[in-house]
This record gives sequence, structure tokens and C-alpha cells, in this order.
Amino acid sequence: MVDDASKVMGETTDSLSFTGAAVKRGQKPTAKILISKEITAPKDVIEVLSLKDGAKVFHSKRARFIDGTPASIANYYIPLEVAPGISENDFSDDGPNQSVHYVLGACPKTGLRLAD
Repeated sequence: MVDDASKVMGETTDSLSFTGAAVKRGQKPTAKILISKEITAPKDVIEVLSLKDGAKVFHSKRARFIDGTPASIANYYIPLEVAPGISENDFSDDGPNQSVHYVLGACPKTGLRLAD
């Protein structure tokens, strides 16, 4: 248990990803992949993301750590129409591929580019 999250997370007011912000502060971000698979979008995800019934999404749920200390749970539903070809093989527990921002912006098969 973390008594003061700011000791682990620092200021998070910039637009960097979790991984990018930790690296910028000289910390080591890691992840433990809990869920990483293509699924049919659940009803609540369909509603929130304005998807069609039966839409496929990539579901990624990961425990995030900074310097080995638990910091957060990240839970993503990425529509496959936005990131075609994304798969569980694109993610890792450490290194740049632990970052959803990196995977979406740097993997050519998604066809996406993150804004500078």
C-alpha cells in the first residue's frame, strides 16, 4: 500500500504516457499483463465508444508499477477499427512495448501516429 501516491507517481499534469512520465522522472515503469486479448465489446463499452453491436475490441488490463511499487491498474478497450492488427504480441511487461501509447503510435501495423 502506498501512503502518498505522489511519492510514486509524481506530478501527472503533463500529456506524457505513464511510461514516458516515469522515465522522464528517472523511474523504472513496468507492467504485469492481466488481460491481453481480442473480444467482442461489452455493452457498456459499445455505449461509451459509440460502437456497433458485435464490434471487436482489443482488451488490455495491466497492473502498473514504478520502481517495483504498485501504482495503478490500466484497463483499455481499443476498437479494432481504430487499430487493426493490434494483438497480445504487441505488449510486454517492460520496455517501450509496455506502453499503450507507444504501441498505438509506433507500431506501423496500426496505422496510427500520436500527436507531438
